[in-house]
Amino acid sequence: MARVGAVCLTKPVTSNERKGALRELFDRQCRPHADAQQASEAREPLTGLRILFAEDNPVIEKLVLELLESRGHIARSVSDGRQAVAGVTCERFDAVLMDIQMPELDGIEATRCIRELEKYGGGHIPIIALTAHAMKADQERCFAAGMDAYIAKLITVDRLFRIIDEQVRSHRSVPETDSAPLNLP
Repeated sequence: MARVGAVCLTKPVTSNERKGALRELFDRQCRPHADAQQASEAREPLTGLRILFAEDNPVIEKLVLELLESRGHIARSVSDGRQAVAGVTCERFDAVLMDIQMPELDGIEATRCIRELEKYGGGHIPIIALTAHAMKADQERCFAAGMDAYIAKLITVDRLFRIIDEQVRSHRSVPETDSAPLNLP
């Protein structure tokens, strides 16, 4: 294996692999200022986000809403998955925090419904699982349903805000209408 800077190549090296590695090295050298600016922006917390929180436990609902509002976010809560689906079709949200176990429609099915509606209405809203289900299989179910991130309860406040910020930033960079309400057919 030959090592060129921060790029690893496995012998035998083809011409295309060598060109690709050199291109990657040159790209890295040409963009240090852009990377530094992005890193600086990533460290500043986002405020004023519109967040929908789907949670059926009133104690957790109150705690998370207070946390979100203390950060300067505009938070709205619903108590089941049907209300979450209706919420994103009627209002603009930057992100959804979704519990998994809820009455009427659980968080997995609500996420599937939202993703299906997005196929017709466009956009992509980040959906973050916020759940007591902490097993690897639970996390995989969340991602398979179309959730963008997964946070197991008990959470730290820093981790909650870091994941919300990461998800909103990553989906804002995609040229979609991810913050508009879904347009139903």
